[in-house]
Amino acid sequence: MPRPFAKGNPGGPGGARPGSGRKANWFKELCEAELNKNKGEAVRLIGKIARGEAEFDKVFCSEGRVIKAPVAPAAGEIVAAAEFLRDSSFGKPTQAVEFTGDTVVNLIDAIKAARSQRGLKE
Repeated sequence: MPRPFAKGNPGGPGGARPGSGRKANWFKELCEAELNKNKGEAVRLIGKIARGEAEFDKVFCSEGRVIKAPVAPAAGEIVAAAEFLRDSSFGKPTQAVEFTGDTVVNLIDAIKAARSQRGLKE
């Protein structure tokens, strides 16, 4: 049977299909807009959490009844808020990577050995 198109050419129009591609980030944009409107309030709330001053209403069940009670932030929430403030204001701290002299020399020797085994120049 003869080919209707040249070999290797499927004959389609090419390009992306209609409707394909990355969808609009409407939710992300909405969240960013809301955060930008209330930026000061958000930072103050995180500061209160970091100081342990914020109170939240916690809802739980006890003996079949629903109880709503104010609670202070847990220790993990306080630490997370403090880390968020630190990272947002000063930037994340740089992470130091230490190499001992032996490690570097051994790595260089290993690279040279691998190159020589493959017949590559140093």
